[in-house]
Amino acid sequence: VITIIGSADDDGNPTTTFSALGSLDRVLLVSANATFQNLVFRDGTHQETGGAGARIEASATFTNCQFVHNSGTGAYVYEGDPTFNGCDFMYNDASGIANGGGIASEYGDFTMNECEVSYNAATSGGGIYANLCYHSLNTVLIKGNSALQDGAGIYEVGGAGSYNNVSIRKNGAHRDAGGVLLDGASPSFIGSTVSQNTASDGGGFGCYNFAMPTFTGGEISDNVASDEGGGVYCYLSTFAIEDSSVCGNAPDHIWGAWYDLGGNDFSDACGDDDGPGLCPGDTNTDYSIDVLDLLYVIAVWGTDNP
Repeated sequence: VITIIGSADDDGNPTTTFSALGSLDRVLLVSANATFQNLVFRDGTHQETGGAGARIEASATFTNCQFVHNSGTGAYVYEGDPTFNGCDFMYNDASGIANGGGIASEYGDFTMNECEVSYNAATSGGGIYANLCYHSLNTVLIKGNSALQDGAGIYEVGGAGSYNNVSIRKNGAHRDAGGVLLDGASPSFIGSTVSQNTASDGGGFGCYNFAMPTFTGGEISDNVASDEGGGVYCYLSTFAIEDSSVCGNAPDHIWGAWYDLGGNDFSDACGDDDGPGLCPGDTNTDYSIDVLDLLYVIAVWGTDNP
């Protein structure tokens, strides 16, 4: 077993960097069991065998590591089963190159605990792309990712996924499924939030080809589709929801087949009477006025969303 431990600053941020800048190669190839801690993998370039920051083909544990600023997928898993604890996958760009901006997995299983997957881009699966694998996400933030095609936050094909206390926010797809696209997959979402995502169909969720996800004890809010399924879009699929809040999605909450398992609260608008007041320009109600507010206006232009 290989073990590499770097250093961290007083705030706990990793300061030991592995960079492939100028080499036109990926940063790391893991083909044997290994442990990594307090490391930054950056400036890698996509290879034909997948991955710009790292390609992982074995069991590996990454703790307090960062996969950032790679020209391609940050971490690519192929028949491996890594665990990521407290890791960041940010500012990786696989647009027009590959599926999966932050992390991609094909035929390999992975676990993420207390991680962030933000501001990545890809052809599909801007944040995460999972193909025929099992993955478990626990307390993970997936925010601000984009897809040239579908599934800006997550794109899951077959397999099985478990999402516990996962926040999927402000992701945008040029086509379908701003938050999560499920193609023949039936994962479970527990205590999770899907909010302020945008797409053509399925602002929050896009479910296709006999997908049967379950959503329990969470929130689907303020997602926008320019066509149908502001919160959830189902085609040849069924969405089951229980004990959850569904509010402020446009033009509708759910399009297609779904099961109401009880305990759900549906509302046209989201509100918190005890929270701070919102400025008139804060159209996406995130207590900040920026370009995302303009994008929200553009997304709902021509609809009846006030």
